[in-house]
Amino acid sequence: MKRIGMRFIALLLIAILLIPAGLTFAGGYNLAGVGAKALAMSCAYRGIADDWSAMYWNPAGLAGQSNALYVDIKSLTPIVWLTPNVSSHYPGYEGYRNGVEQTAKAKNYFAGSLGYTYQHNDKYTFGFSVYAPAA
Repeated sequence: MKRIGMRFIALLLIAILLIPAGLTFAGGYNLAGVGAKALAMSCAYRGIADDWSAMYWNPAGLAGQSNALYVDIKSLTPIVWLTPNVSSHYPGYEGYRNGVEQTAKAKNYFAGSLGYTYQHNDKYTFGFSVYAPAA
């Protein structure tokens, strides 16, 4: 009986790890990090790292933070258009029509993150976060 239980737990663990991989889609946009403040400051945020996203940027920034729960939800709607002006060395190349504006279909990309910080005492603060750096 004990052996069947371990097999079941192992299969359940494998299923939990593989199911999300089958639900993801390629494409989308890569975000330059985690956290709204950090994204606005880009790489300069590593020096201060004073909110939950310090777990991603600089874990030393967790020191001194109080107990808190953070939820971050983003909806990205990129609008892309271009007017190509390219020349081709291949006869009959119809890839782009020069001078004609082309646009991508508008699509929403959702991303989010969740963070929790726990201050154990003055010296120790623990954190847990879940985030998706690509939408």
